[in-house]
Amino acid sequence: MTIFRNNALKQNSITTPTASASVSAERVVYSNQHIEKIRSLLNTQEEANIRMAFQIVKGLGIPKELHADLTDSFFKMMVCLEEEVVAPLKNLKKLELFALDQLKSLPESVGQLSQLKMLNLCANTLESIPESIGKLQQLQYFNLDSNQLRVLPHSIGKLTQLEWLELGQNKLEKLPKSIGQLQNLRYLNLSHNQLRDLPIALSKLENLTELYLEGNPVSRSLIKHLQGQMPYTRIIA
Repeated sequence: MTIFRNNALKQNSITTPTASASVSAERVVYSNQHIEKIRSLLNTQEEANIRMAFQIVKGLGIPKELHADLTDSFFKMMVCLEEEVVAPLKNLKKLELFALDQLKSLPESVGQLSQLKMLNLCANTLESIPESIGKLQQLQYFNLDSNQLRVLPHSIGKLTQLEWLELGQNKLEKLPKSIGQLQNLRYLNLSHNQLRDLPIALSKLENLTELYLEGNPVSRSLIKHLQGQMPYTRIIA
């Protein structure tokens, strides 16, 4: 899904507030006129204008008056992460960025969103997840369904509050052993990947009630072995 047209930049001129080198960017005082000019760029449907607005606030500091304008669409929240303009996102408990053709990777800055409890990244074209994802210590729900992932970062094992993990419809060929550290995990969907083997650590997930494995080239003998090791887990294969 393409959200923005690649049209030429509209004729929007803006004179930015100035700050001396000794003044922190976060302390720059914007006039109402400057804020409205930046807001007018953010509220167009032109990607180039929106990115110009991000470059302005990135260079001079982010006025709180614009936080809502910087986060009122999936695309803008994606650019916040790309440009490491994370202040407007830092207190989010829930972040949804799905069905974005442009989202092929997550920047390391996602690890700064330490208050997140829910992260939905389904139906993108993600090929990798950064190690910084392990910093999201409050995360309880993580949806990576329908992407292009082949591997997961080892740091995923640090998401010890995680209860729900969606990984179906990817290209996963193996799982990190650290997945066995997700002691609060209740639901794990691994369906329709390319998994031939599974780590023994899966059997350590004592709270796991549902495990989906259909659509993987996993042997019946391995599934049977797992069922013996995980008697309280419903395994769908």
